[in-house]
Amino acid sequence: MHDPLNVADLVHYELRQRRESGYDVSRSEADLAATPTADHGRLEATYPGDPEPLTLSRPSWNELADRILGGWQGRIAGCNLGKPVEDGDFWTPDRIRAYLELAGAHPLRDFIPAPDPMPEGFRLPECWPETTRGHIHGAARDDDIDYSILNLRLLEQYGFDLTPDRVLAFLPYSRLAEHGLRSLPTEHPASA
Repeated sequence: MHDPLNVADLVHYELRQRRESGYDVSRSEADLAATPTADHGRLEATYPGDPEPLTLSRPSWNELADRILGGWQGRIAGCNLGKPVEDGDFWTPDRIRAYLELAGAHPLRDFIPAPDPMPEGFRLPECWPETTRGHIHGAARDDDIDYSILNLRLLEQYGFDLTPDRVLAFLPYSRLAEHGLRSLPTEHPASA
C-alpha cells in the first residue's frame, strides 16, 4: 500500500506516474533501485521536491470567472477523456498502452479512438459512442461531474448548514453514483 509520508513510496509512485505518462525514467529507476530505502537523503535527492512558493494575488472578477470556466471545462474534458478506459480492473496502464499502440494512437494526443473492428481482447464500455474520438458532440453524463453539480447545488441551498442527512434527502438512492453517498454517516455532531 502507498504511504504518502514515506519518501521511498513517494519517489516510486512519482516515477511510475512519469513512466505511465510516456517519459523515459529508466535512469532514475536505476538510481532508485541502487538506493537503500533507509537512505532518505539520497531518495529525497531523487525526488524533484516542492516547487517554488506561490505568490498569491487576488484576481479580478473577470479573471476569476475565466479560471472557474477553465476549471469546469477541464473537468468535463478530463472526465470524458478517461471514461472509455475508466474500469481500472480491466484497463490497466499496460493494457491502455497496448490498446493505444494497436489503434495507432500512442502517445495519446486526442480522445481515445474506437477502431472498427475492435482489437481482439479489448472492450470499451457502453458509453464509448459518446466519449471516443470522432463521436463526441457534447459532454457525456458522468458521476464525477454529477458530484460537482450536486455539491454546488447543496452549497447554494444550505451553505454551512449542510449535513449528511440533507445530502441523502436531496438525491434518491436509485440515482447515486457508483460509490454513492450511501457511505456518509447519517448522524452529525451537534452544532456548538
